[in-house]
Amino acid sequence: LAVLEPVGTQWATALPMVVAPLVASTVVVGVGSIADAGAVRRLGSAALATWLLLLLVSGALGLTLVPTLFAGLHV
Repeated sequence: LAVLEPVGTQWATALPMVVAPLVASTVVVGVGSIADAGAVRRLGSAALATWLLLLLVSGALGLTLVPTLFAGLHV
């Protein structure tokens, strides 16, 4: 299967070049279709609040589990 390694490498390289514009255009079209400025503000606030919550949860999990599980001890 070593013959297929270049194909996998090219696929992994090309995938973000396809996905990023699709996500960006979806967000732009979705926000652009909202006529009410207050709805855009609420949507942005909810997205920011969700991002901050997930940031805090992941940070707390990392700060708790790394010392508990001794991650990276024998690396």
